[in-house]
Amino acid sequence: MQVEGVRRLLALITGLPMDAAVWREERPQWTTDHELLATAAEVNDAGFRAVFQALGGKPKGKPLQIEHPHRKPRKSTSGSESAGMKDLQREAMRGG
Repeated sequence: MQVEGVRRLLALITGLPMDAAVWREERPQWTTDHELLATAAEVNDAGFRAVFQALGGKPKGKPLQIEHPHRKPRKSTSGSESAGMKDLQREAMRGG
């Protein structure tokens, strides 16, 4: 009778969703929702920075980068990315 109760408890616990409080401390999970929100925030930040630069401004600080357990750290941005932005700005000034 006791083995049956343990099996039932195990079935209930393993059936919980990954974002249940039971799993948070033991194995923190980065859910799809978290990934989509982090990506949306980073893309918005990059877009706002691009528009700001296109209007002649100089964004302060580093671009937004949200870290989480499964993403490898990004390498620092190279000069080629900023050179690409400068090319876009020049093209916009020419009207092309």
